Amino acid sequence: MSIYNYNSDYKFIFKGVADMGLVIKKNTEKISSINRTIRIKPECFDKLMELSEKNGISFNKVVNQCLEYALENIEE
Repeated sequence: MSIYNYNSDYKFIFKGVADMGLVIKKNTEKISSINRTIRIKPECFDKLMELSEKNGISFNKVVNQCLEYALENIEE
């Protein structure tokens, strides 16, 4: 079961978050980071790569924006 719906406007709409969506930002700000290996389902990877290419930003920045959005909007 996925935690998101993906629409043609390149927005992730997370379940349980009504009328809100993630808009990919094209900032070039360098962020401090921690290296960690994670496993991503192939279909999720493909969508993240497509977002990265369409928006002209790194895969890593797309993943970080998705994670930040999910953590800010999670229902506890």
